[in-house]
Amino acid sequence: MKAVRNFAIFVSTIFVLALFFKLNQTPPSAYEHHAEAKYNYYTVDGDTEQELRDSLNRNGIPAGPGRSYDGYTRWYIKWNWKTDTNQNGQCYISGVDTSLDITYTLPQWKYGRGDEASLVVKWEQYIEALTLHEEGHGEHGINCEREIKEALQNLPPEDSCNSLNQKANMAAREVLHKWQRADKDYDAETGHGVTQGAKFP
Repeated sequence: MKAVRNFAIFVSTIFVLALFFKLNQTPPSAYEHHAEAKYNYYTVDGDTEQELRDSLNRNGIPAGPGRSYDGYTRWYIKWNWKTDTNQNGQCYISGVDTSLDITYTLPQWKYGRGDEASLVVKWEQYIEALTLHEEGHGEHGINCEREIKEALQNLPPEDSCNSLNQKANMAAREVLHKWQRADKDYDAETGHGVTQGAKFP
């Protein structure tokens, strides 16, 4: 008997939300990989380094009392698999579909001709470094999605689909936890991007 299991995981550098979808008896027509990245921007203003820093602190992403992040990345992974029964009566995974949505949130300063050239250069160098850091988080999402798909595809058959579904969920979560830790370690090692140049001023 064929069946489809659907799961979705939302991961950010701050928190995790897991959404579990009920069994869907109608399998999708195709099992493929889907990925999408989106960039969101919040506005900062100022004519000096300190004014820009203050604006970043006011308008950045909240990170607790009196704290904020200049940049932020979150990734959302959705996966599902379908099962079938082989000639030996064992349940096996016959198809896997994964999708990944990444959202980057970054500051944007719309400077004008009157702004100091040295300040503009410093800002652009900072944005380049901050973007590099945040896209490093995005790479973790890409790796996580790929490894989840591989883990599900490589699971051996089980005597029951219930047992296989449990092991598939455990395998996917193991990969998820690995890349959650990688996100935290990445921020700890880089000082949230400071060692990569993502510091202003």
